[in-house]
Amino acid sequence: MGLTSNEAKALCDRILGLVKADDAEVWLSDSADQHLRYANNDITSNSLTRRVDVSLSVSYGKRSASISTNQTSDAALREAVEKVQAMAKLAPEDPEHLPPVEPGNYADPITWAEDTAKASPGDAIEWIRPVIEQARAARVDSAGYLKQS
Repeated sequence: MGLTSNEAKALCDRILGLVKADDAEVWLSDSADQHLRYANNDITSNSLTRRVDVSLSVSYGKRSASISTNQTSDAALREAVEKVQAMAKLAPEDPEHLPPVEPGNYADPITWAEDTAKASPGDAIEWIRPVIEQARAARVDSAGYLKQS
């Protein structure tokens, strides 16, 4: 299960609370990627990985910098904020730099499918099993890759 909306907002607020720059933007990605690979009518790998990625851009006037991390501990976030602020202070001025877009009211995007979120590596095996069985029955080799995210 991924971050809830409240958890995602709390993480963004934690990051923004550390920033001392004129402007800051946080991008947060919470993903679960599953893959199943099969060859010669047999499953060769089946994995599920979850990760949270954070990107932060800060600016001082027309000087800006960005940083990305997949570490969300207080210490890691503090270090990322300190690094990106130091980089922004050293960056040359960008005459085309624009301030961030003002906050607004936006529709919530539909980015969630409960059936996909609940699917496990075991489910992936069940989805591929008929393909492998059909190939075996036809005396041919099957190979493929199933990815869901």
